[in-house]
Amino acid sequence: MARQNGVTVQGLIHWAIPVNDLADSIRFYTQVLGMEDGGPVGDRMHCVRFAGTDVLLCRLDSPQDPRGPRNGSVHIAFRVAPEDFDNAAAHMREWGVDVQRPTGPPATIRGDVEHRAAGTFVGRSLYFNDPSGNRLEIHDPAAAP
Repeated sequence: MARQNGVTVQGLIHWAIPVNDLADSIRFYTQVLGMEDGGPVGDRMHCVRFAGTDVLLCRLDSPQDPRGPRNGSVHIAFRVAPEDFDNAAAHMREWGVDVQRPTGPPATIRGDVEHRAAGTFVGRSLYFNDPSGNRLEIHDPAAAP
């Protein structure tokens, strides 16, 4: 057996998402993504949570252009129930969300949704940006083609 170097991670406490405006981001993560408002963490951060996981919305010192260049593969993916996925796919644009076209093979894309039948993450995916331009994904693994 190989000797282990380092530590053994036991779980996730929280992760931080850089945001331009705390109020806009709190509204987005609680109203659009349905997360619970966990309250302020000092004067520069705010906690939102889902399924026992805390997310810190961290106000940037210098706001970034939400439409500025991004690394298209860097994103955060959230698993959702099929009915929530259907609702989001039908209404995200009406809600003012910046929906992004998937970058997968053209044969897997229908409208704004990517349908993956093989690979690590099979199911349906919808990509969009939060108000600060962070790329997000909702994923429905139950809908594997």
